[in-house]
Amino acid sequence: VGYDYNLISVQLGYAYYHPAYKTSAFIDITQGTAVLGTPNLRIQLGLQTWQGSSKKFNFRNSIAFVYSHSSNKAGNYKGLGLNIQINAGFTLNRLGIGADFQYNPFFATQIRHTEFYRQYYYNDVKDGWYKNTANNLRVGGYASLMINKRRSFELSLRAGYQTSGQFDKLA
Repeated sequence: VGYDYNLISVQLGYAYYHPAYKTSAFIDITQGTAVLGTPNLRIQLGLQTWQGSSKKFNFRNSIAFVYSHSSNKAGNYKGLGLNIQINAGFTLNRLGIGADFQYNPFFATQIRHTEFYRQYYYNDVKDGWYKNTANNLRVGGYASLMINKRRSFELSLRAGYQTSGQFDKLA
């Protein structure tokens, strides 16, 4: 549970770790709760690796395909993109701290506007696919706490700055 794209969100994930390659395949499903009762969710499927890590210093990076679905009074949105993340920090016993960089380009987003939007904002709006949408760049830091000595459970908090891209009509 945490603060995400939709204010408060719930995330469920699973990863399979391959120790010989210091890599895991993962899936994350994030359910947003900004507007209860709507299907605001994000699904990520990708690979994460810990190449270059040592005892206290860790360098983690990941790449994932992203599917996003959001709905509000203005419309319904389905997006396809990537999430590229680089994470570098230090782990001392069960505490961790470090820097977090993410780039999240969405290549295509399907927008279907509601009658509410057409009536109150712009009647001639066009539904369809748009390219290069929501190119998010996040720069920030993180702090984490491993709950047990086996380090199989972790709580983390991330904070930082985010900026977004623009919508261009997909040809």
